Amino acid sequence: MELQNAVADAQKNDELAQEAARGLTDPSVSPSRWTIVPSGPDSSTCLMFYNRHVYIPDNLGLRCQIVSDHHNTLTAGHLGTLVTSCSI
Repeated sequence: MELQNAVADAQKNDELAQEAARGLTDPSVSPSRWTIVPSGPDSSTCLMFYNRHVYIPDNLGLRCQIVSDHHNTLTAGHLGTLVTSCSI
């Protein structure tokens, strides 16, 4: 949940995500590959998706956190580069 909130917060400060969000609310713009999906236990957090994948802003700290969460934990183990990439 913490990571999900970090992604949602980063999306709020990301210029590309905000431009896409404005396009989604403008009826004159043709359909987009972007979607906004409520998430979290009370659906109060919204995540932006591009082509059905969570959009991760160009934020080095956040990206390092994601890789760390999927690589450097005891439960993740190190199963190789391909498996780690696929789990992200």
